[in-house]
Amino acid sequence: MSGLNKRAAELAEQAKQLDRQIRAVIEATHRSLTELGAMLFRMRELRLWQHLPGEYTRFEDYVRDVVGPMSRSTLHETVTAYSLIHGSNPIPAAMVNDMGIKKAAELARLEPAERTPELIQAALEERLPIVRKKVQDRINEKLPPDERKEVKVAFVRHFAPSVIQQYDDFMRVAIWMEGIRDTDRTLTLEEKVLLALIADFRANFSEELEDAEQHMIALSAKKNADVKDVGDENGAGNTAPPKRPKSSWAGRSRQCST
Repeated sequence: MSGLNKRAAELAEQAKQLDRQIRAVIEATHRSLTELGAMLFRMRELRLWQHLPGEYTRFEDYVRDVVGPMSRSTLHETVTAYSLIHGSNPIPAAMVNDMGIKKAAELARLEPAERTPELIQAALEERLPIVRKKVQDRINEKLPPDERKEVKVAFVRHFAPSVIQQYDDFMRVAIWMEGIRDTDRTLTLEEKVLLALIADFRANFSEELEDAEQHMIALSAKKNADVKDVGDENGAGNTAPPKRPKSSWAGRSRQCST
């Protein structure tokens, strides 16, 4: 065996050995999480933490004392996920491990009888957003129309701190406007304010929005033409975007920051 082949064989053996170690650690971690979640669930449900030495005023205080810092959401998901292995219609611990804590916690939002084989299979195979929607759809089936909710998803944007401050200051007051603070529980107060702003913009700046749409279409056509290298005089390559209209609300927008 040449020196090069020998080195390759050594690396292959190291890779296999490290892979076995990694898989063993992952399996042990999953098993530990199962046991931890199950024990914490029992400690919480039976309120046994109240009978321990020390002055624990909340279950969260006890958990932080024994496992260290843990966010409330992580703690809640861990305990909730492994509640699935108890009670009526229990799910095997190994199956809960395969779902993962977040998807298992979503499934635990349902009553035991509602955790159908189809939903359990979805939690094993589908991505978290899909599982979350399936669970919420099942919950909505039992609710009157005015109480049904959509699944919430992250909506992340990065803005200048000054813009964020204006947004927070505005929203802190706007959510208490009449018509926003109504009895409709399908949306949050903040969602209602945002929808109201969109509706107001569409109603009061329809011409500006139409000009903006035409501008957007022209820019898109020019970009596509440039990519395709179409440059004849009559082609889309010479499509110039319309002049940007002077917005009638630009001055109002600037005044908000003063």
